Order: sequence, then C-alpha cells, then structure tokens
Amino acid sequence: MEKYVRERNTDLELTLSRYQQEISERIKTEEVLKIFKLIVRESNNPQAYVDNKGIIVIANTAYEKLVNMTAMEIVGKDYETLISRIRGRACYDLEIKPCLDTVFLRGERTYRAGWVPGEYGRRFLSRTYAPCRDGEKIAGVIITIHDITHLMIALDQLAETEARFRNLLENFPNVAVQGYRQDGTIFYWNLASEHIYGYSAEEAVGRNILDLVIPPGIREEVKVAMRQMAHSGVTIPASEWWLVRKDGTPVLVYSSHAIVKKEGVLPELFCTDIDLTERMLAEKALLEQKAHLRSILDTIRDGFCIVDLRGNLVDVNEAYCRMTGYSRGELLRLNIKDLEGDETPSEIAERVERIITNGCELFELRYRKSDGTLRNFEISSTLLNENGGQVVNFCGTSRNGSGPKQRWPKPRKPRKRPVGPKATSWPR
Repeated sequence: MEKYVRERNTDLELTLSRYQQEISERIKTEEVLKIFKLIVRESNNPQAYVDNKGIIVIANTAYEKLVNMTAMEIVGKDYETLISRIRGRACYDLEIKPCLDTVFLRGERTYRAGWVPGEYGRRFLSRTYAPCRDGEKIAGVIITIHDITHLMIALDQLAETEARFRNLLENFPNVAVQGYRQDGTIFYWNLASEHIYGYSAEEAVGRNILDLVIPPGIREEVKVAMRQMAHSGVTIPASEWWLVRKDGTPVLVYSSHAIVKKEGVLPELFCTDIDLTERMLAEKALLEQKAHLRSILDTIRDGFCIVDLRGNLVDVNEAYCRMTGYSRGELLRLNIKDLEGDETPSEIAERVERIITNGCELFELRYRKSDGTLRNFEISSTLLNENGGQVVNFCGTSRNGSGPKQRWPKPRKPRKRPVGPKATSWPR
C-alpha cells in the first residue's frame, strides 16, 4: 500500500512539474507575444497580421494611420472587403490577391511596390507579404508596408539630373568625354569622342580605351596611372597627349580626368579631351607667317628695328646691322641711347612722348656707328599697341640720309573753302 502511494505521489509530482513547466512556458510565450505586439504596435512601418481565413487579427498604429481607420474598425474585419473598399476591387484582384496566394499556397515571401493614390497625394509603397507558420501549416501572413516616397522622388530627381548632365556632355561639340572603369572598359562615349577619334558609341562602349586611342608605346604607363587614380582618388594633372584615331593617324589633345565614387560601386573614371589640331595648325601657320615676314625684313634695303619703352633694342634686320656696323647679337645688347650721336636724354624723352601721343613720327637722327663715325638717318617710327592696348615697343624704319639733322615739318592744314553767296573763288 505504501509503495502504491509513493508511486502515485511520484506521478503527481511529475504531472505537477509538467503543468508548472507548461504554465511557465505559456507565461513566457505570452510575455514574448506581448513584447512582439508592443514592437509591432510602435513600429513606424505599417504592419498587419491576417490569418489563413482572411481576417485581420492585428494592425499597428502606423497601419491605422495609413488606412485612416481605428483599430476597432480594422481588427476582425475581412481583409479582402477592407482593401476593396479602400483601394477598389480591381486593386485587390490584380495586386494583392496574387501576393496572398503565393504566401498561402506556396509558403513563399513575396514583394510588391508601386505608386498608390492617397488623401495627401501619391505615395510610393513597398509591401512585403511574409508567411507565419504553425508547424507545417501556414497560419497567416504578416503584411509590412514601407513608405519610400521620398527615396523614389530623390531617385527621380537624380535620374533627371543625370539625364541633363548627359545631354550637356552630348552637346559639347569640341569636348570629347569618355567614361571607363579602372580596367579601361568603356561605358560612356559622347558625340565629340566620335568626331575626334572616329569610333561610334556602338563601337567604343564595352571595349578597352587602351586598345582604342592610347598609342602602344605608352599603354602600360597609362594603365598604371588609371589604377593609381582609382585606388588613391587623386587624378593625374591635365596635360597634352598625342593619341591615336581609328584610322591610325595621331591627334593632339588636352586631357583632364575626374573620378566618381559611389557607395558599394567600383570607382568610375572620366576623361575630357579637347582637340588641339586647330590650335596646332594655327601655330604652324603663325610660325610660317613669322618666318615669311622675317625673310622679307632681312631682304629689304631699309633698316628695321624694334625698341621697347626703355630704349632697349628688341629686334633688328640685316640692313640695320649693316647700317650701324654691329652684329645682331651686339645690337640686342644695346640701348638706343648707345647709338644716337648727339641727342640729349631730355630730347630722346620728348620724342618718345610724342610718339606715344601721336602714334608715329618722322624725323632725322644721327647714329654713332660701331667704328665711332656719325651718320645721318631718316627715321619713321610707329607705335605698336599689344597686350591689351599697352605700349610695348617702337618700330623704326631707317634709310641712309645726308645733310644736317632736322625735324620733318608738320604738314599744313588746307584752308577751308568759303561757303555762301560771296564765295567766288578758292583762296590762294
């Protein structure tokens, strides 16, 4: 009998222990559920739990605000009826029901996103439908809604800005822009690049810029520079480069670089090239013109010299060297005062002032030649205005002359013809 009682007591103790454990687990579960409900309730994202019968069991405060209804108006209601009343039957059938079917029939999480009309304008909502399992059974679905309107507006604005920027780059007729990754793979090629290098955008995009326009002799150097720019974020200095067109002809460009870094994306390199062909041709033409003028000056019989405002000789021709007896190198180290024979500094200053005021002057001057002898020359001086209209130097044409030094007389102004009935003849 005692043994039976002990066994019964043991069974009762075990049963009581199991009940206590179950009660403890239920209390914990209820506490966890209470905390979970509190988290859901205070979440900034609208959330609702719909059971497998389509009844709304839980809806948080954010969901109440989204549908502009109270919890009493939401909880216990049929989800299909509620959404059809708020958004329309077509919205439920075309957008929401397929997501619920995916959850309940396949047990898969699904997403849906798009613009939704609202009381205060359109909103872009991203909706997540996640299955809630009870063992193997799908007990319901947790619906979480994210309002990402501001993000989508920002993305739209960014896309518009990028479109304007690309349109701007495309409409630069003389500025070639190429975009490529650190390995040289081209992803952008504007219209000016087509004109300068001869490759269309379809031909260039996807190929390596090293193979297209970089001469073989400097490809390794450019490859190292591209890798360094991508890693350090520091661009190489802008400079002139000889690159290669599609037909193999060289082209001189002025290149500058930029680096664009985005979060989670490899750096993008951009190169802007300005074709210097026209400038090079203009410089060549200018040099040829200068050489042509130099040959003319060196073959004329008149002496020619350029003098700056301080009186230093800047340039002379061969005839001027013969007239003065000095070589070109010797003359370019002299001042005009070293050649003028008998003019005082004040007289020289006065003549310079007249030339500055009038722009030119004709006069005779006595020069001291290299052997010390004095010789008269007729001088025609003209003021050259350069560098924004500032006086740079004087141009004088010298011719061998004779006789005493004299000033050229100023031309007399013609007297005006009398006007009126009494004017019968021209004045003598």
